[in-house]
Amino acid sequence: MEGVRAILGDTGDPAFPIYRVGDAELNSTDHGTVLTLCTVVWDAQRGTMSVWTGNPAVNAGGSLQFVADLRTLSPAVAAS
Repeated sequence: MEGVRAILGDTGDPAFPIYRVGDAELNSTDHGTVLTLCTVVWDAQRGTMSVWTGNPAVNAGGSLQFVADLRTLSPAVAAS
């Protein structure tokens, strides 16, 4: 899961980062404000859905808000 979080939270490409934070340089174009509202990972093998509101690559988990067990649709224990 750490590798997936690292990719989804990547900000390394200044023109086209995967994780967007509404940078001023991007806002100066006709594209308007572009930012990542949340990041969701569906793990079919574990049967979970994890939702982050911050960058998932930061601090080994960003702002993990919710992990749901997709079999029961109830909150689950966060698994890294």
